[in-house]
Amino acid sequence: INAYSFADCINLNNISFNSDSKLYPIDEFAFYNDTSLTNITFPDNLYEIKYKAFSFCSFISLIFPNNIKHIGDSSFEYQGFSLKYNSHSSTLTEISLNGTITIGKRAFYNNPSLNSPILPNTLTHIYDHAFRLCRNISIITIPDNTYYLGDGIFKDCINLLEINVGSSVTTLSNFLFDTCSNLSKFTTNGVILSMGNYCFLNVRGIININFASRCMYFGIGCFKGCSYLQNILLNYKLQHIPDNLFYNCGSLRNGGEDGTTFHFTNPDTLEPLIFNNDDINEPDERGSYLTIGKYAYFKTGLLRYTISPNTTSIDNYAFFQCSSLLSINLYSTNLTTIGEGTFQLCSNLRYLIIPSSVTHFGTNLLYGCVDLRALGLSWSQAVNNGFITNDFLPN
Repeated sequence: INAYSFADCINLNNISFNSDSKLYPIDEFAFYNDTSLTNITFPDNLYEIKYKAFSFCSFISLIFPNNIKHIGDSSFEYQGFSLKYNSHSSTLTEISLNGTITIGKRAFYNNPSLNSPILPNTLTHIYDHAFRLCRNISIITIPDNTYYLGDGIFKDCINLLEINVGSSVTTLSNFLFDTCSNLSKFTTNGVILSMGNYCFLNVRGIININFASRCMYFGIGCFKGCSYLQNILLNYKLQHIPDNLFYNCGSLRNGGEDGTTFHFTNPDTLEPLIFNNDDINEPDERGSYLTIGKYAYFKTGLLRYTISPNTTSIDNYAFFQCSSLLSINLYSTNLTTIGEGTFQLCSNLRYLIIPSSVTHFGTNLLYGCVDLRALGLSWSQAVNNGFITNDFLPN
C-alpha cells in the first residue's frame, strides 16, 4: 500500500486482509488521520509498517502477526485523538506484539489508555519516545534480547510502578523515566554501565538504588528531583560527579539513625566501602572521581562529606543549601578550584579546612554559613582571595 493511499478517509472504519494477501510494507501516511478506523486484520506476510501509517486513527486493540518485524516511527501515535478538536476520545488500550524486532520512534506515543504491553523476546531495539505519555502502563519487562533503549521511551508514564530490564541492556538513555513519578521498583538481569542525562528525573517513588554500583558514567541530572531517594551505592571507579546529579534529593543522607546510606562500593565485589559513622574524619564518600559538578548535591540531606583524594575541582553551587551538612573534609592534595557559592546557605556547616593546594575560590563561597565555627586556610589563600589584606599584619 503506497504512501497516502487512504489518508484522511474519515468514514473508513474497518480493514480486513486475507491472511495470504501479498502485502509486505504499508507505506508512510497510508491511513493517516482516518479518524473512524477502529478495526484492522493484518495479513500474515506483512513485514513492515512505515512512518505515520496509522497516526490519528481510532484503534482500541491491535494484534500484530509474527511476520511484522518493524513498527515504524510514529506509526500508531495519537490513537483516538482529534486534530480538529485537539482532544482524545476513545484510545488504544491493548496491543499484542509477536515477532517484532524494532519499535520506532514515537510508535505508540500519547496513547494514554494503553495497558502494559508484553514485549516479545525477538525485540532488539526500542527507539526514542516509543511509549511516551502512555499513562496507563504500570509494569514493563524488557526482554533479554533487547539491547537498545532510546531516549525518553517511558517519559511521562506517570503510573509506571515497576520495570524489569533484561540482561542485554547496559545503558539507560537520556530522559528514559523522566517524570515517571510513581516508579518505585527497578530491577535488572544484567549490569548497568552508564545512565544518560535526566534518566530518573523527578522519579519520586524510588527509595533504594542498588543497580548503580557498577555504573561508570552518569549524565547531567540523572537523579534530579528524586526527593525520596534514601539509599544508593556508587562505583568507586566513577570518574566524575556530574552537574545536578542529586539535585533536590532531600532524603539522601549518610550515617543517619534512620539507616539511610550514601556510599561508594567496590565494583568487583559489590561490597560497600563502609567506615566508622561516628567519626566525622572517617570518609565514607571517598571514591576516585576527579570533579564535582554544578549543583551536584543541591539540597541533599547529607550530614557530612569527604571528597575523593583525586578531586581537582568543585564546581559552582555544588553543595548549595545543604542545610543538614555539618562538616566537609577537603583532604585532596589535588584540589585547586572551589567554585562560586559552593557552600552557600549550608546553615549548619561547622567545620571546614581548605587544603593549601586550592588557588581559586569563587565568590559567596560561605555565604549564609551562620553556624561555621572553624575555618582553616593558609595566609596566602586568605590574602590572595581577598579574605584579608596584608595590612592586617602588625607593624
